[in-house]
Amino acid sequence: MRKYFYELTFSVDDEENCLDAYIGIYLTRQRVEEVKSQLIRQPGFCLYPDLFIVKRKWVEVEDPSAFKPGFVLYHLSFEYETYLAEEETYLDEYYELGYFVQREEAERKKLEQERRRPFQSKNDYGAIDALRLDLNIGWPEGFDKG
Repeated sequence: MRKYFYELTFSVDDEENCLDAYIGIYLTRQRVEEVKSQLIRQPGFCLYPDLFIVKRKWVEVEDPSAFKPGFVLYHLSFEYETYLAEEETYLDEYYELGYFVQREEAERKKLEQERRRPFQSKNDYGAIDALRLDLNIGWPEGFDKG
């Protein structure tokens, strides 16, 4: 059965700050708003209250009754470093490949992605993060301004 949840992130890139912050995953939009209202009072976040990003996500679960606070999802993402010769610089590319209920599913998808595009540098990597619904709040103390 398909179950929906919300991913909360924060992104700022200006003269003073450059930050892409993963905050957490939450069962309801109401919980997202509670977390945002906590963080907006913290250093850094208070300067950019409109830069929170909320995305509705979904995952297939076998037992919908288990999909509650504390449920673990595995998030798979890849980051590649690409050299731009004309600008003589490196560009970081980030790809999110989704959420999985089983770590083994995420591992299989990671291997599939690695075979599809071989690593180009030692800075290329895939990451699988175990995340708990509704329980974790990233960056709870905020961040220092530039």
